[in-house]
Amino acid sequence: MAIYETYAQVYDQSGQIQFSILMLDYLNKLLPSLGLTDARPSPGRGKAGGEVAVCDLCCGTGTVAIAFAARGWRVYGVDGLAAMLAEARRKAAEMGIRVEFSQQDMRQFALPKPVDLVTCFYDSVNYLLTVDDLQRCFQRVAALLVPGGWFIFDMNSPAAFATNWNNTTFVIDQADFSIIMRNTYDPQTNLAKCVVTVFQRQGELYAKSVEEHVERAYATKEVADTLAQAGLELTARYKCFTFEEPTEETRRIMYVARRSTAGKHD
Repeated sequence: MAIYETYAQVYDQSGQIQFSILMLDYLNKLLPSLGLTDARPSPGRGKAGGEVAVCDLCCGTGTVAIAFAARGWRVYGVDGLAAMLAEARRKAAEMGIRVEFSQQDMRQFALPKPVDLVTCFYDSVNYLLTVDDLQRCFQRVAALLVPGGWFIFDMNSPAAFATNWNNTTFVIDQADFSIIMRNTYDPQTNLAKCVVTVFQRQGELYAKSVEEHVERAYATKEVADTLAQAGLELTARYKCFTFEEPTEETRRIMYVARRSTAGKHD
């Protein structure tokens, strides 16, 4: 079974939406420092149709993308998983908010026009399991940003995998579903696995589904070097949800990168 095929239906209710809520509060502090404050680009950032244009890459159930659109921004929500996009489209329609959602691979996605900002949250970048895949994704981001545009993303650090994912089990138990997450991490391969078992109520019975999620740990130097090779400059790293410098023990790191103001789009 593909990941999130069943899990998508209970993703928000399971509590995962709280990450997006925390992220939106954090972005309200971070984005103004990058000149992204209203519905028009700041001078020098380029002009994307006279409004701020954003791509939320790996948008999941669309919470962040919908919030961006509610600010009056033009928003593209890109995800590789049909089940997650179905939830995102449903939520946007219920709220009467327009987001241009599309199902695409993060290593080769395309947009109708360049954007001022690309975001990619909830350790989605960790799902890229090779440096080559990481580079392909970063190259697409760089190609689709206006000169001076921003790329903001968070990643699980090696410390996160060595603790949170190292032979741990988490259980979420609700009235209509239960989720069991069993995690393992191999520091030799830098790969972490999470086996997600979902029991979802269907009348008097429960339907069971099992998904295996695999992420890779990357050292900061690998990330910075790959960004640079793609034409993106790493301008800041933060302990996620703060503006503090990350340490070796930091489990989630927010990366802020910028495309050069020179050059042409690919």
